[in-house]
Amino acid sequence: QAIEMTNPLGFRFGLHVIPEMQVFFQTALSYAFTNIKPVVPGHILVSPKRVVCRVAELTPQEAADLMVCAHRIAPILQKAYDATSLTIAVQVRLRGAHKELSFMACHAHQDGKDAGQSVAHVHMHVMPRKVGDFSNNDDVYHKLEKEDDGGRLRSLEEMVIEAEHLEKLLVQ
Repeated sequence: QAIEMTNPLGFRFGLHVIPEMQVFFQTALSYAFTNIKPVVPGHILVSPKRVVCRVAELTPQEAADLMVCAHRIAPILQKAYDATSLTIAVQVRLRGAHKELSFMACHAHQDGKDAGQSVAHVHMHVMPRKVGDFSNNDDVYHKLEKEDDGGRLRSLEEMVIEAEHLEKLLVQ
């Protein structure tokens, strides 16, 4: 069952609430926010405002808007982090399915927790990439799967500073 974002303190992200000050871009249907545990510097998340676990639960407009959001943010991330490329990974949960599909070489479709979905809410990871940031390029997906296993969590202050910086770049 889809849930509307109704929390006045921020945006619903699965069971979490993302503070508004962590959000640096939004449309009527989607929002982009800084990541508490980035895999690479500049790793951000794009999510529909409506909480849904499955891509099939998105309306066609929501599905298109997610990509429009990522498209708008992509050149800003590349510039801000002096990146040469991007990795875009979509995480969704398909009930009862436990398989990983890869397509177009840079998109990972993760079906359920066992395939790496960390939050039960459709979302895209947009990650600026540089030559040599991983010795094996596909290791980014392994690190993404392990993003919930220990490691340092960033402070809200760090994420807000990054969000403010990205927001300024978007209006230039």
